[in-house]
Amino acid sequence: EAKTWLDELNEETIDAWDELQTTFISLSFPPALFDRILREIRAISQHENESLTDAWLRMKEIL
Repeated sequence: EAKTWLDELNEETIDAWDELQTTFISLSFPPALFDRILREIRAISQHENESLTDAWLRMKEIL
């Protein structure tokens, strides 16, 4: 999907690597999704009687 987007991109559209990165990230990772994931990450805490490994695995599922 990313390669298709890049192949179809007009060469005149983007003239710097930073601009390419910013454009790609904004298209494939919308701000609303970023905000939701960030809220979920900030809310993570180890539950009572939960092992650190289980808490870590639960956090990795969010990412």
